[in-house]
Amino acid sequence: AGQARSRASAMAEDVPRTATLSGRGGICKALVKMRRFLFCCLVFFVFDMASVDPLSAFMYTLVVCPTPVPNSDGVCPRGSLLRDGACSPEAPGSEDWSLSPGCADRSYVVGVVTHLKGILKVVQDIAGIGVVAIAGPLTDSLGRKPMLLAACCSQVLFCVFVLVASCAHSADWGFLVALLALAYITCGASGSIFNPASSAMVADLSRGNERLRGDGYAVFGVMMYFGLLVAFGAMYPVLSSSLTDYTPMWAAFLVLGVCAVLLNACLLNETLMAPAGAHGGKTLAGRTTAIGRGITQLMLGFRAIWSEPFLRAVVPIFALGAMAQLSTLQLLGPYQVIVLGYDNARASIVGMVLPVLGLFTSAGASALIRKFGVNSLLLAMILSTACGSAIIGTGTFSSRPRAAEACFWLGMAVVAVSWSLVQPCQKTILSTRVELEHQGNVFASLQLLTSLLQISLGLLWPEVLFSSHAAGGRRGAIFFATSAVFAVCAMCFAFAWRVTSPPMEESSDGESSSDESETDCSQSSSCDEGR
Repeated sequence: AGQARSRASAMAEDVPRTATLSGRGGICKALVKMRRFLFCCLVFFVFDMASVDPLSAFMYTLVVCPTPVPNSDGVCPRGSLLRDGACSPEAPGSEDWSLSPGCADRSYVVGVVTHLKGILKVVQDIAGIGVVAIAGPLTDSLGRKPMLLAACCSQVLFCVFVLVASCAHSADWGFLVALLALAYITCGASGSIFNPASSAMVADLSRGNERLRGDGYAVFGVMMYFGLLVAFGAMYPVLSSSLTDYTPMWAAFLVLGVCAVLLNACLLNETLMAPAGAHGGKTLAGRTTAIGRGITQLMLGFRAIWSEPFLRAVVPIFALGAMAQLSTLQLLGPYQVIVLGYDNARASIVGMVLPVLGLFTSAGASALIRKFGVNSLLLAMILSTACGSAIIGTGTFSSRPRAAEACFWLGMAVVAVSWSLVQPCQKTILSTRVELEHQGNVFASLQLLTSLLQISLGLLWPEVLFSSHAAGGRRGAIFFATSAVFAVCAMCFAFAWRVTSPPMEESSDGESSSDESETDCSQSSSCDEGR
């Protein structure tokens, strides 16, 4: 018995004190045990999302178009005023302001920026594919902390490129687009590094109690939505000011980004447990070897997915749904500006209201997973997301602006609640069916699939489905397409759930019964050894 206790004590010392969650768990306990990691996530999400709407507003100010001329009656087109016999753009902040000091046509401004962002998003996804090919393997070799810090450093580089573009706003359009492309590349690298590293760290932090893995991903979602709320709330005064020069704001972002990297470097602890005798990843040669094996290691993630019939069927479904949702989110701002007539500040309100719904829903995700089962809950939420998108699109058929606005907010509320439950369910399914040492590779593989779909199909949303000059129900095409994608995902997931016969049958708490039997067997073996 004494030898057994000594071995158990030695094993406990190998695990970081913040890396084991004991007891039955819950959101509060997970929040306490993961506090350093969750603070890093909160800083990342706040910094990442705080730049979304200001970046769009900044890009609007770069658009220049020919000055309109008054008609025979001396009346200028909407968005411009007659001054000294010529038409000039409305003043910033006015109801008909075009969002750009160099162009009076709001539809033209929004159309140019929307299509440019669609192209830049492809560039971002291509860069993300290149980064994710090595991010997952490096997450499992170098460790979680270095990769999370690398993601934060990418955010700093993003601010550098945008700041230079802001300072050179009067330069050639091609030069500005090149700087914005570099900014999007660093943004893609940041997300491709952060996603697998953070998901793997949640798996590490729930190592001592598999039941708490759902709690870990739920509280991770809480931090994401809380970060969204803080970010959009902080940026609302900036957007309501209708700025035409964003240089001071990007300079402040750069300073805050550097401070965030230094703070996270001090607070974060490494959670990856290297096997005994495996120290190659800590040396320069080991790191070079890890990078050289990046593609091979990423293939191990696909192999882990392919070896499990249920994952082999559902992972492409997860990637397809994420692609459709991300493509739609990219166009929420232009939709509100063109269809609902909002300005930049009012369009950003959706980023403050909806995270509140997602915040509370994420907090209850683990309880809902235990009550209904992770597969049942995920299927219901995929269908709910499809319904929410369809509600938004339906509002565009009405000739009354109030009806379109009401449908938009109702549909977005449904989507926010549903999507905030889809994400922890998907991560729970993946993490409970994959070995801990392959967690980073598997999440990186999912990120890679999503990026490939974004490149191949994601352009349909900004380039084909969205039009700044559309009318009637055609304006809701992006939402109808998203609803159709999620409906197909729901049918495919239900079919995969029933046909592939997953080896781990769900219990009432959302975890696998096989996990429980393994735990019981492990405990009985320990008792036998102790006796």
